[in-house]
Amino acid sequence: LRQRAFVPVAVVLAVLVVPATASAHSRRPSVALDYRLRVTANPFPGVRANVLDADRELQLTVAPRTRLVVRGLLGERMLRWDERGVWLNTASPTAQADKLARAGQKDWRLITRSRTFAWHDHRLSPPKLVAGKSAAWSLRVVYDGRPGAVRGEFVRARRPMLWPWLAGAALAAGALFAARRRS
Repeated sequence: LRQRAFVPVAVVLAVLVVPATASAHSRRPSVALDYRLRVTANPFPGVRANVLDADRELQLTVAPRTRLVVRGLLGERMLRWDERGVWLNTASPTAQADKLARAGQKDWRLITRSRTFAWHDHRLSPPKLVAGKSAAWSLRVVYDGRPGAVRGEFVRARRPMLWPWLAGAALAAGALFAARRRS
């Protein structure tokens, strides 16, 4: 009977020790991130900015009857929101670097009729930071003809404390040892 009790206890402990796969995340594979990106202030009324999955993917939602242009690295017009939807400047070097457009294209292309669009922007690559420190980021925009910016910050996460993991491993080893001695 004691030997039979050892197997379920060992299985339960193994299940608790082995991490489960995260299933409530984006369409990308799970990765551990040392940096968190966040928007510190939405730039204008009618414009909502979010960083998705803290993974350099910026999502902008623009209210109807609001025009917004996102500038690229070189100051070129890269994305445009108008009454018909979201447009991509395929000639933009930034759009090509972000793999939104192929080199050689030279026109504005409607990419969605929705008022929301998200893209992986390489300008949101975090700088080298010491754990616990932060740095600002911004993307230039033009809102109904007025210049502005979407602003946010990078925050470097601290390393997790080691002692809870060691204590958990010691408790698991002690439980296995005690179960083994009883059998």
